[in-house]
Amino acid sequence: MSDELQFDEFGNLINGNLSDSSDEGSQISSSERDNYEVTEKEDNDNTIVLAEDRTYYPTLSSTFDGVETIIATADEKTLNNPIVEPHVEKKFMLEENDLPDTTYSKRYMWEMSKVPERIRNVAFCGNIHAGKTSLIDMLVEQTHMFSNQAQQAKHTRLRYTDNHILEVKRGISIKSSVMSLLLPDLNDIHTLVNIVDSPGHSNFWDEMAIAIRLADVAVLCVDVIESVTKSLELVIEYALRTRTKMMLVVTKIDRLILELRLSPLDAYYKIRRTIEQVNETIEKYCHDLDTDFEEANLKLSPELGNVCFSSSTFNIIFSLSSFAQKYFKSNGLNANPKIPTALFARKLWGDIYYENNKFFVRPKNPIAVASSRTFIKFILAPIYKMATASLTLDPPQLRDFAELNLGLNLKKRVYKLDTKPFMKELFGSFFGLPSSALVSCFMKLPSPRTQHNTKMQHLYEGAPSSKIIEHVNNCDLEGPLIAYVSKLVDTTDSENFYALVRVLSGSIKENQLVSLLGESYSLSNQDDYKVQKISKCYLWSGRYKVEVPELNAGSIGLISGPGIDNFITKTATIYGQDMDESWLVFREVDQLFSPVFKVAVQAYNPKDLNKFLECLKKLHRSYFGCEIKVEDSGEHSIFGFGELYMDCLLHDLRILYGDLEIKVSDPIVKFNETTDSLSKVKLVTKSNNGKNQISIIAEPLDPEISKDIRNGTLSIKRDTPRKFAKKLRDKYNWDSLAARSVWSFGPDVTGTSILCDDTLPDEVDKTLLFEMKEFILKGFQWAVREGPLCEEPVSDVKFRIINAQFAEDGADRNGAQIIQMVHKACHSALLIGDVNLLEPIYHVEIISHMDTLNMLEKFLDKRRGYLFGKERIDGTPLWKVNGFIPVIESVGVETELRLATQGKAYPQMVFSKWEKVPGNPLDDTAFIPLLKRVPLLSTSRDFMIKTRRRKGLSENVSLQKYVDEDTWEVLQGLGII
Repeated sequence: MSDELQFDEFGNLINGNLSDSSDEGSQISSSERDNYEVTEKEDNDNTIVLAEDRTYYPTLSSTFDGVETIIATADEKTLNNPIVEPHVEKKFMLEENDLPDTTYSKRYMWEMSKVPERIRNVAFCGNIHAGKTSLIDMLVEQTHMFSNQAQQAKHTRLRYTDNHILEVKRGISIKSSVMSLLLPDLNDIHTLVNIVDSPGHSNFWDEMAIAIRLADVAVLCVDVIESVTKSLELVIEYALRTRTKMMLVVTKIDRLILELRLSPLDAYYKIRRTIEQVNETIEKYCHDLDTDFEEANLKLSPELGNVCFSSSTFNIIFSLSSFAQKYFKSNGLNANPKIPTALFARKLWGDIYYENNKFFVRPKNPIAVASSRTFIKFILAPIYKMATASLTLDPPQLRDFAELNLGLNLKKRVYKLDTKPFMKELFGSFFGLPSSALVSCFMKLPSPRTQHNTKMQHLYEGAPSSKIIEHVNNCDLEGPLIAYVSKLVDTTDSENFYALVRVLSGSIKENQLVSLLGESYSLSNQDDYKVQKISKCYLWSGRYKVEVPELNAGSIGLISGPGIDNFITKTATIYGQDMDESWLVFREVDQLFSPVFKVAVQAYNPKDLNKFLECLKKLHRSYFGCEIKVEDSGEHSIFGFGELYMDCLLHDLRILYGDLEIKVSDPIVKFNETTDSLSKVKLVTKSNNGKNQISIIAEPLDPEISKDIRNGTLSIKRDTPRKFAKKLRDKYNWDSLAARSVWSFGPDVTGTSILCDDTLPDEVDKTLLFEMKEFILKGFQWAVREGPLCEEPVSDVKFRIINAQFAEDGADRNGAQIIQMVHKACHSALLIGDVNLLEPIYHVEIISHMDTLNMLEKFLDKRRGYLFGKERIDGTPLWKVNGFIPVIESVGVETELRLATQGKAYPQMVFSKWEKVPGNPLDDTAFIPLLKRVPLLSTSRDFMIKTRRRKGLSENVSLQKYVDEDTWEVLQGLGII
């Protein structure tokens, strides 16, 4: 074959160099061409390569050298999921990686906890956005040297005690947390201050109650513009109940200058009016709780040293004493004993004037010298001058002002800052450390050793003369261990819990064996008890925890242990193993109101049921005020205090604890059942065997008694029988026989239904009656826990036992017969009267501008609500409007109101009372349209039917199933039913 290129009839190359042709070797048959490939090597040799060994593209491994590569088919991943899942670290609480540097030694701070007189436990409480967390941030910035200097340079808000991811996203506090700091006072003497930062939103009152219970002093943080709000009233009421001392911090005084632009005289009047309103509120609740305002020394006033003023914008906290000391230092009067600082400080408040180097009280022309008031002349005037200079002067002029007028030598970089950061630097340099004035006020208030004597009378269940009380009152460092757990705190990954404890006597040490007493522990029920080993102890400082060898008496801290997660439900009492006295638990947190907002939840996938139940347990322990109940139908219901509270609960259930999908029902509420009148006739209810019978009648309970039971003033558990009967006689005008006949409250011991023994000895065998008392009480509790209308609690009802007959044979009057008989008797007594439903009502407080007032009444009226009062907030363009709205109608109110008013109105809702639902629930002729709002008088019937359907109950409710046929016919003949 010649060297000339030759082609076949199809144009394929027959011979020649393959590199000169675009086709592969023609000598290969078409069938072989499908399975083989001819390639050219470097030496131009033809090589046959199998199809499965062909390499069309570079491999991932050769392209991305050293990188893990994963190839997945379309069947393994959906389009919504990435092929390579990102690594997600489960971290739901902000926490410092390393302990930040502080201006003090953390070891020295712990050593200070061994001196109770140098400890102050305070709770910062107040309305939402009143500046509580910002106040703590000022103290944190003073004492901490953070590595993240960029954040400090930008002057962003720290919110150092807001650690939960929801708190960071929403910008509000949701759970109470502790910040332990070592702070100096005006004399540069350091004190260990355990600050408990509590939420301000009214939905989270349970966390506020925990904060006040832990602390010895409640610091009322009041926005100088908004003044007293409903949330602040709740704080004051609970502080008075728990006998906790109070102190006032008037916050955000910069708003008087920068927002309202008031004159110094008007600003003084506004500040004074705010303080007066706080005192008026305290006096009002003192009257309600039978406390003498004057004798208890509860008045708050700057001249008494229990009022401070603050501004996070200016970075200042000051009091009369701090200003007096500053004037003395600047004028060189500190060494002059003839002019005491305390006397000068007292002259800086009230109707005291200063002119011509003299103080005087009664000027001849008060209007002419109004601006000469000492508070204006010595305090407000310098603040106004500094603020005005910061806003109006150029950097060179500001430098002259700071050096010549204020005597400050600020760094050059400070004058290049924007206005707001510059004001912080200027005011901070002039006023000094923010903690000085605040801690000096704290030192005038009770320490753990002086406050225990009054507070323990409210907290401990045992006798006041017990040795336990003596050790606690003395805050005995060498005494036996006595402490209580106030709540559980999530770990960073939300897998376990810490216990937040207040040590009252002795000390909790690492690896120490202690006795844990649960909430239900009592002398009659000693099963709720466990011996537990404490693993570690911590001082809690916001986003980090300082591990310490022990927590001493008077301290607040965290403990961890392997059994804490499993044993403690919400609270517990801790005793040392060396206790030789029978002990009792500390009382549960008093409920200002019960959770009435409700949703039903279930796992989306049935296979996740066990995981779902475990998540519910964690949720129940994490949120102190929530309740979780399993209905007879098997559905799980979660009870909370409001829409925001429930939103946080469901967020944590979905994401933090389970990472699972759940189904959530529409919001519903908890109803109560009651009666409007006395039972029409006396019905005789027989037991199932027909050998026992009882007659019970029901009647409405005095509203005053119901109110006192709810607020804890009247308690059958805490009061002795003699004291309890005396209260009924003196306050409610009960006769002596009736006062001694009260057997029980229900449901449980805090319910507002009462069972009384109204039988006569000559008609009833009292011996047998008291023998059956235990079973009668169980039947009563069952009846009032699940009422006849829709198995909701029965409240505000007085049940009276009129007659009772029991079988002579003990086998015929066993517990099963008596319990069911009493249960039927209580329900028939309700149904023979005017039984009705009670629904929870929110007290809604709306702070709004004047131009939105006209629409508020129409807005609430659409939701069966109404307004009952409005008042102008002094010195501002704002109005405070008060009204009522049913809880079931409140869903979405806040969002809808903000949209309708373009953000000019902000509501807060607090449970206020129970109110009768319009209509008759047993009226089967009531018109209930489909997919429409029912008529007002059909509301009660509609609520009852829908609740029974949801619980899997029949829609028919009748007295007929509680009485025999003969009685039913007689009642029909008399026209009673």
